[in-house]
Amino acid sequence: MPPKKRILYCNNNSPLGRRFNEVARRLKHEPVFAPSAVEAWRMIEEGQQFDLIICDHKPPQLDGLTLLGQVKGNETTASIPFVLYTSDKDEDLPPAVAALGAVFARQETDDQWDDLIPKWLPPKAA
Repeated sequence: MPPKKRILYCNNNSPLGRRFNEVARRLKHEPVFAPSAVEAWRMIEEGQQFDLIICDHKPPQLDGLTLLGQVKGNETTASIPFVLYTSDKDEDLPPAVAALGAVFARQETDDQWDDLIPKWLPPKAA
């Protein structure tokens, strides 16, 4: 069995967070929850290691695009795969996310995590 991956999930929506937690655990990964992008950045700065960061576009205190810029602008964390998602219809957001080297996802349903989390995880090390 491949080693479990640590996934940082940043969102203040409790029902969606519970759904993400269920899916990540069922897929045998370790979900780590941050209720805000400020808290997510604090965890990263403390040296916690993550294999994937999934962040809502509009968590409290600091927006997800700013957190993405911080992660990708830091030599230590730049290689961590990052997914920024939203249910907003902002057409400027996908190219901005791609320009920072991350994946953009439109939140359609809570059930989409089942299919998307495995696609977003980095490949196993050889």
